[in-house]
Amino acid sequence: MNWSFTIEDYDLPSANVLMRQHWSKISKEKRMLEAIIYSFDPPVFPGPVELHITRHIKKGGRKFDPDNLYFSCKNLIDVLKVRKGRAKVGLGVVRDDDADTISLSVDQIRSVDGVGRTVVSITDHTLTSEDGGLG
Repeated sequence: MNWSFTIEDYDLPSANVLMRQHWSKISKEKRMLEAIIYSFDPPVFPGPVELHITRHIKKGGRKFDPDNLYFSCKNLIDVLKVRKGRAKVGLGVVRDDDADTISLSVDQIRSVDGVGRTVVSITDHTLTSEDGGLG
C-alpha cells in the first residue's frame, strides 16, 4: 500500500530552530501537524514502512545540510507514529519511529513556484508472495 500527502505552505523547521524552541511551541506545532494530517484521512500501516519526505524550499529559503535535514523531520515523524506514554500527539499511521519500523529518506528541492511545502510518501514494506514472502 502507498499513501502520500502534501502539506502546502509548510517548511520543515531547521534543527537549530527545533533545538531552541520552547516545549509549548513544539507542542503547538505538533498539534497543528496532527490536525492537518488527520484531515487527509490517513490509513494505518501495521508493519515496516518506507517513509520518504521531500522538502520543497520556498523562494529565498536555504538548503539544509544532511544532518539538519533529517533532524528537521522529527516533529512530523512524532505525529505519524502511535501515541505512547506521556506523548500528547500521535496518529498511529506507523507503529513506531525506530529503525526496524521506518526506513527514512529525506531530500530537498527548490520549489518551482517559490512556495514552501512538504511532501510525505509512505510505502508498506510488508512482503507479498510476489516479493518472496508468504502473503
